[in-house]
Amino acid sequence: MSVIWNVVLANKPLKKHLFGVGKKPLPASPYQGRRKSSRTLLPVLGLLAGVAGGFGLLVESPLPAWVFFALAALLLLVAWWQTGCVKADLPVGACHAGDSPKVAESEESPAWQAPTCGWKYWLVRVGVFLSTAVLGFGGLVGWWWVQDDKPLWRLGFVPLPEMVRIPAGEFQMGGENSAWAQPVHTVTIKQPFYISKYEITFAEYDYYRWLMARNAIEFDAPDDAGWGRDTRPVINVSWDDAQGYVNWLSKETGASCRLPTEAEWEYAARAGTTTDYPWGDEASHDYANYGKDECCDGLAEGKDQWVNTAPVGSFPSNPFGLHDMRGNVYEWVQDCWHEDYQGAPADGTAWESGGDCGRRVLRGGSWNLDPYYLRSSNRFYFAPDHRDDNLGFRVVCVLPLTGR
Repeated sequence: MSVIWNVVLANKPLKKHLFGVGKKPLPASPYQGRRKSSRTLLPVLGLLAGVAGGFGLLVESPLPAWVFFALAALLLLVAWWQTGCVKADLPVGACHAGDSPKVAESEESPAWQAPTCGWKYWLVRVGVFLSTAVLGFGGLVGWWWVQDDKPLWRLGFVPLPEMVRIPAGEFQMGGENSAWAQPVHTVTIKQPFYISKYEITFAEYDYYRWLMARNAIEFDAPDDAGWGRDTRPVINVSWDDAQGYVNWLSKETGASCRLPTEAEWEYAARAGTTTDYPWGDEASHDYANYGKDECCDGLAEGKDQWVNTAPVGSFPSNPFGLHDMRGNVYEWVQDCWHEDYQGAPADGTAWESGGDCGRRVLRGGSWNLDPYYLRSSNRFYFAPDHRDDNLGFRVVCVLPLTGR
């Protein structure tokens, strides 16, 4: 290293380039006489950006929240740079190096003294920056925190269903415990598909409803029965409501989305198993949220600590990685109601001919039903406009969802 250093010092052109030796002195700072009040301007703008962001969220501005965050972040960074000017006669960002910038008196001295920053300088700089950050970003986050349901999408996080790829395959559909589930028959799922990992949540559905309202299409929010929203499965939604959601989801994401067919639902729920439940032939509150043995009330027992709906994903997944395919809420599927499986499609498509389309199929059981309704082969129905506090749904798409 000493050899290299000696070579550098002996080379005058290189020395001049690196250290400025031989250069003409720089003129006095053009910032001399700069008004001290200007040092507070940009921190104040950072604060105003935070206030504007909170106001934009409050009035449901057409701009997404991340725009306000980006603006506040940019102004905070500039505020950090700006507060480096603790002397009115120094360039922006320069440390105090004396009473005033000194012009070089000879060609052998640098144009400016080396900056020396004391603790007072850093105290001012950090203090102004942190004050702006707390007031600006604190205003945004504080506004969100006082909301009753605290929707993350109001802060720019768009909630879309997480999808799981289900492989093609073959299975035995139906069961011997009910005439509605007979005859047992072979169904071949020829193409893989994506199904939502969890039941559609209130957060996902509320985001859809909010966007529709901004497009002048308003409808009532589903009642959560006082149990909470956010990650709870959406309830009090009809088959018609679910159709509105999947149609919107297709347009929003560019993926073709729909309700699962009854065959797809059972294939995904069984996940290669042939027992009544994915974990065996005995019901257990350690694996699902369901009701008492005598219908129809909720029950908290074992790992099931919820008398009503549980936040999605509260129980172990099945072998395909899907949660809550048993219990929590009944799930709408695409098919019309048929009293049995005579003449049912063998390719997994929706069965919408020859049956009663004034009733639509539900699968999976719910939080207030006994274990009989949780069996893999169990089927039920309601009118497509029926809503209840144990009815929800999940979605199927031909591609994974990537958002906007």
